[in-house]
Order: sequence, then structure tokens, then C-alpha cells
Amino acid sequence: YKLPATFLTPEETEFLLNILYGVDTEVGSDTLKKIIDKILSISKKNYGDTSLDFGNLVIDGGAWGDTDSTRGTVAFLEKCIENKTVVTLGYRDREGVLSERDTEPHTLILKQGLWYLYAFCRKRGEFRLFKVGRMERLNARDETFIRKPTDNLKTALSEWYDSLKAETIELEV
Repeated sequence: YKLPATFLTPEETEFLLNILYGVDTEVGSDTLKKIIDKILSISKKNYGDTSLDFGNLVIDGGAWGDTDSTRGTVAFLEKCIENKTVVTLGYRDREGVLSERDTEPHTLILKQGLWYLYAFCRKRGEFRLFKVGRMERLNARDETFIRKPTDNLKTALSEWYDSLKAETIELEV
């Protein structure tokens, strides 16, 4: 299948590639790289290897510092979600207490540059949001699970907004 070169305007191509490169900094997916290659193949302009080479808008959702470990963890969890594989992980709560959890991973969420795993926690017997940065010692078990139907994700995400109490502050530097 071949897309015509006029399928997207140069501005649309730049915008789309910028978004895809931004997502790629977070996910690093082979599928995403194939999509970028396909978009580049229909473009008349020669783009460089980084998203800084074009456009008025640069999207980089990645955190500062070492993102390789996060990217590896996200890729591992993505594969486990795809294969419906049970994952055992060490998880540190807000107070820093480490507990071991057997989880059935359903969805990865990127929120404000931070990754979360939405999974059924067998220890708690319910769906939970796990912050990827608090995970340690992840292991895929030789066990698969059947995805559970849930609309709890909407509830879990709405808690982020409903419990938010914002204050307007003014800083002088």
C-alpha cells in the first residue's frame, strides 16, 4: 500500500512527525518507528534524526535524566499487556514501604510525563494505578490471565481531577 505524496501537506507532515517523535521518546516502540518511516517515505522534505530539526513546536514528554530504565520498564509492561501475562513486582508506596504484588496489567497511562500501570492487583483484589517509577524487580510469570471488563479506569482517572485542589500562587524570582 502506498500513500500519495500529496496525502498530507508539508505542514501537516511536520506536525504529525513532531508528535510521533515526541511519543517515541517515551515509548520507543518498533511499531511507532515503522509508522514514522512510512510518513517519512511520502515526504518530499528530508528530516533529520531528531525532532529539533523542524517545526515551530517541539514535543518531548520525557522526563529529565535517565529515561532508559523507564523506557525498558514500559516496553516490558507493554509486552506483558499484549500477551496477557501476570507480572510480579515490588512496589513502593508513598511512604516508601515495599510490598510484592501479583498484577494483571491492562493499560499503560502517560500522565504529565509520568507512566502509570492500570492493573488488577491480586493482593488487594481490585484494579489499581501503579506508578511505574515506584516499581522494582519486575518479573513476568508463566501464567496468563483473562482481561477483566471494567469501567473503573474512568473512575480512577476522575479521582485525579476530583481531588485536585488548586491554589493560585505568584512567584517572584
